[in-house]
Formats: sequence, structure tokens, C-alpha cells
Amino acid sequence: MIGLLAASTATPAIAAESPLCSKNRHSQALLIGNKDYRETFAVPYAFNDVAAMETFLVDRLCYRKGNIKVLKNATFNDMREWLGTADDPRGRLWRKARKGRSNVFVYYSGHGVPDAETKKAYLLTIDTRPDNARFGYSLDGLDKNLRALNNHIGPRRAVTLVLDACFSGRSAGGVLQSHSGAIRPELPSGRDIIRFTASGAGQLAFWNEKRKLGLFTSVFLDGVSGEADKAEKGNRDGKVSGRELVAYLTEEVSYRASSLIGKSQTPTVPEGETLGWEITVAPAQSAKRDPVRTAPDPAAREWADVKGTKSIAVLEAFRNKTTDPVYRALADERIALLRPPAPENRCSELLIAIGTDEKCLKPGDVFEDCKGCPKMVVVPAGTFTMGSPANEPERIDYYEGPQHRVTIWRTFAAGKFEVTFNEWDACVSDGGCERRSEDQGWGRGQRPVIKVSWDDAKAYVSWLSLKTGKTYRLLSEAEWEYAARAGTKTPFSTGRMITTDQANFNGEYYSYNGSPKGLWRGSTTTVGSFPANGFGLHDMHGNVTEWVEDCWNPKYSGAPKDGSSWTSGDCSRRVLRGGSWAQGPAYGRSATRYFYEPVTRDDSKGFRVARTLTP
Repeated sequence: MIGLLAASTATPAIAAESPLCSKNRHSQALLIGNKDYRETFAVPYAFNDVAAMETFLVDRLCYRKGNIKVLKNATFNDMREWLGTADDPRGRLWRKARKGRSNVFVYYSGHGVPDAETKKAYLLTIDTRPDNARFGYSLDGLDKNLRALNNHIGPRRAVTLVLDACFSGRSAGGVLQSHSGAIRPELPSGRDIIRFTASGAGQLAFWNEKRKLGLFTSVFLDGVSGEADKAEKGNRDGKVSGRELVAYLTEEVSYRASSLIGKSQTPTVPEGETLGWEITVAPAQSAKRDPVRTAPDPAAREWADVKGTKSIAVLEAFRNKTTDPVYRALADERIALLRPPAPENRCSELLIAIGTDEKCLKPGDVFEDCKGCPKMVVVPAGTFTMGSPANEPERIDYYEGPQHRVTIWRTFAAGKFEVTFNEWDACVSDGGCERRSEDQGWGRGQRPVIKVSWDDAKAYVSWLSLKTGKTYRLLSEAEWEYAARAGTKTPFSTGRMITTDQANFNGEYYSYNGSPKGLWRGSTTTVGSFPANGFGLHDMHGNVTEWVEDCWNPKYSGAPKDGSSWTSGDCSRRVLRGGSWAQGPAYGRSATRYFYEPVTRDDSKGFRVARTLTP
């Protein structure tokens, strides 16, 4: 194996001419620092870790800065986008790597956690709750994808994975999980990729408070900068070999954890001979020179004078003066620790293309892609129980079961309202849709468009996608119920009862579960006439029934569990959800489902659109 870190005697000043720069000209790196978690303790030095590792890759290994992607506060979708999914390893990192030409370096600083049920290890994304570890990024899945990437780049290239994380359910900041310490997940192993992990199974990974870095990361950087060659098991030939680094990490991480913190931390490292690389850190001493009589290295002497300074100007002057790559890297690391962090431009939520701009949006935010386009609400990812319980009043047993858990993995957007006549008429004017009439006296404008078939709805979303350049579609049946429930488990998002002050349905003749009777308005109402649910969506119960994407299946056995549309079954019939102005409230329950042929049109049927937000 020709590893990621190849030998070189060149300094950065002549890096363009060096074999190392040629070796790593097309090498790629992904550096992930997860610092600010929404549901648990921060990892205070994660951003410092990735900054120091980036400096090491650029100044010591001659990586081109444009080939290094730094992800700060990565979400689950960020990880999937860059590292691939459970079904497809070809994320953005795969697409950037060049077969036969790229080594790949992946680094992660943040929390890891075990799953109580599967006993597997997961990387905790900032939007994942520690007690729901399986919603994090699977370490087994990451290992599988990196092995596939290793095969893709070829046998003369290598993938290196460095994890400054532990998988104990605890952290140096406190307990992450209720079952912390009780599970010791088995970490992936093998010789196909090069793996470093900060601590053993069940152990914590600590921080170096003085240097404001992860303890493991600080030792790793010291080791590759020359300390591993100078250590007891080093041969002091001016080169750090894989065997020397592994021996140094094993001894030094344990020593520093014990001496600095009084704790135990033993890293998980590869076998030394699997690392087919070495780094030249200083010219080897000539056998003809007496090392005792040799004058001290000027760079070492100057570094000793300035390394404790807090002046960035002094450090920069030293860095610009010295040509020794070891001390340039040490100066860069010190500068990175002293320099105030630049204002964060990266969006910590979702950076979404809206029209011709980009906006940072969070769940509940509303946007429009164009004038006259539907108003869209950002709906969070999450998990819910789909279907109705056996004791729900007026449940249609065969159609609404069995109940099953569904995980909506990706944040998406749903129409704040049902598509209106105004929005439909814009499609008609543009030649994308056929004109739809309404009964005399019903009105158009901001009332939901009616007498539209499933085929009509599909024509509208196709036109809207073409007009905006964004991916518009119908909701899946699972997304619709998830959006309608908005975090509730009751028949309606309003609770166990519903009134005609809360939705438009036939309340003159029908009531539900002891709810008082009310009005029957006899037609649709202007969208948004009733309060929104917890996700900010209006008219999910009543007004018009809404077409969704799915083919009809009379029960949920075999239904998708990831929120996707069910595209098998009886596709000559399509699903509708939500109830209408003409029906009693039971038809508007979150779990109620029924079907019609996709060409059906009448005055109670309409639709709502969805938009895909993430890859």
C-alpha cells in the first residue's frame, strides 16, 4: 500500500517541485468538527482540531487547500451528502476523489455514541439526540463506504480515517446517555483502510486544555511533526515512519491522559506495518559529523524563544523567516490557537437556494421561490408512528394499520396552504396546466383549486419545478401524515376532538368523539382561514382532500419506513388524505386514508405541494 503520507525532504517553499506535492496533488480531505450540539454538551475545541489538522495537511503533506473540505457543526444530512448513505457510498467526497490519483483523509472531532439496542457505534451529528443514536451517522456505515471508496481509488492509493471521538455514551463534559458506560461497541477493524480512534471501546476521549485541542489530536500532530522519531521507540533518522507513529501514539496518549488529567485513555491504532509511508521531518545527521559537537539547530533555538508568545505578529515573522517545515507547522498551529475565530458564515441550519439567492432557514420558516409561487414551510426531519391505534374512534381497521414507525430522514418543505386558484391560474397562463372551473358562487382567488385530478396535480408540480429550477413534487403519504400530526399522536393535531372553528368540514350533521356540532359552510373556504398546526401548516384537516404521490395499498404491511412514496401496489388508484368541506370530521383525521383513480375530478379534491431541500 502506498499510503496517504509519503516521504519528502522538500520544504513548503519549494513544495511545487517536490515528490510529495506530486503525490498529493489530487488527494482529498474531509475534516469534520462538531462543536455546538443542540441536545447535549459542546465539544469546545472541535473547531481548533480541524483548523490544526488543515494546517498539517497543507504545510506538511502538501495538500492543496481547495481539496480540503471543512465541515463545522455537521448535520446528519451534511454527513450523508459528503460520505454517502447506507445504500450508496458515492457522496461528494467520492465524486471529488480521482481513481488512481487521490489519497483520501477523513478526520472527525466530536461526540460518538453507542446504540443500546444494536450495540453499534455512531457519530453524533449536531441535530441528533444522544439517546437516539441510530439517527446519527453509523460508524459501520462510514467504514463500509470508505472501504468502497478505497476500492474505487485503487490499490496504490489509501484512505485514512482519524476519529478524535469516544463511543462510551459519556464525554469529558458530562454524561450523554442514560445508559452511559454500559455498552462497549465493537469498532470496525481491518487492513483495508488506515484507522485511528482516540480511545478504546468504553473509554472517554479527553481534551488538552492547555493547547485547546483534543488530547489525541494534539499527540497525533506532535508525533507526525517529529516527536515520534525522537521518542524511545524512534530511530532518530529524521523521518517519522508508520511504525514509529503507532508506537508513539500508544504510549504518549496514555501517558498524557494519566499525567495531565489523571484518567485512562488508550487509542485504537492500526498495525504499524500497514502504514506504507513516512514523513521527513529534518535532514538525517551525517555519519561523518559528531552530533555532540554539532551546533544546535537555529530553527529549534528560535522556536524555543517564541513558542510561548501570545503575539501573532511575532509568530508570523518567525514562520516567514524559517524554512523548516516542522517549525512552520508548529507556528501555524500556535497562530491558529491565538487568532480569534473568524465570523461564522456557514449556516448552522439549512442553506437553501430560494429563487436566485441562498437563505439560511430553520424548521417553521416560510419562503417563496417566485412571485405567485406557493408559500412553503420548512418541515423538520423526525420519527413518528404512522397509522391509528386500535382504540381510535371511527378507525377503518383494515386501511389504517398496522401502526409502524417511520423516520423522515431529510428536512423538506410543504405548502403552507393547499394550492389555490391564483397559483393554478399562473400555471394555466404559462401553458403548464388546463383551466379548471368552479361552481357558480364558490369564488376563485385564494380558495383551494378544485376539480383537479392526480394527473393535474402532477402536471402542476412539473411546471413549478421547470419554472423555479427546484425539485417540487407531491408529498408522500408518510410525509403528509407526519406533517398533519405535527408531533401529535391524537386523531387530529388539535387533539382528540375538533370543531368547525378549527377546520372546514360538515359540522352540522356530524361530530367526532364528543366534539360539539357546528357549521356546515357548504363550500371551500379561503386557505389559511383556520389556525395552523404545530409545523405552521393550514387546512391539513378539511377544506379539500389532498392528492399524494403514493399508489394504493390497503394496509401498511411492507410500507416504506423512510418517508418515501410507496410506488408499488395498485397504481391505477392513488391515495388522498385530509378530508374535505363536504365530509364529517372523521374523514379529516391524521390517519384517515382513501383512494380514487388518478383521473378523478370533483369539487372536494385538491392538493398541496412539497419541495425537496437536501440531496
